[in-house]
Amino acid sequence: MLGGNDFITIWNRLGDKYYRHEIHAKCRYTQRSNHRSTGAGDTQNPSLLSTLVCRIPYVDNYLKPESWQNLSEEERSKYFTVQIDDYLALGIHKYEIGKNSAAGEITIPDLRRKLQSDIMQAKAVRYSTKAMLGKHIRAEGV
Repeated sequence: MLGGNDFITIWNRLGDKYYRHEIHAKCRYTQRSNHRSTGAGDTQNPSLLSTLVCRIPYVDNYLKPESWQNLSEEERSKYFTVQIDDYLALGIHKYEIGKNSAAGEITIPDLRRKLQSDIMQAKAVRYSTKAMLGKHIRAEGV
């Protein structure tokens, strides 16, 4: 399920619209546990937060968020980006996010129910496009 040869699906968000992209590259999609304590002294409350991390190797149809947002509607479907609040899922999925169920669109809560632990909403993104050991984009989310 989690590994280093995974294809992923990204739903890029722009306003109220989502653009679905299939990434056929050797992505790494892993689960990570983060320990956190709140409070002080004897009233500390430890908690464990599970996040997903997706590492996407740099591919030719990747654009930085600002560049992708400035594309025309038609061009946006040819390129992808990774930005805060985008959705990423392990595997290739044909679901289109939207509110028009008659057109085959699915809501985000329904998508999350269907994909369960294999989907995340990006909360942090790091662009390592100048790394010597392999250019990549890293997204972390819940």
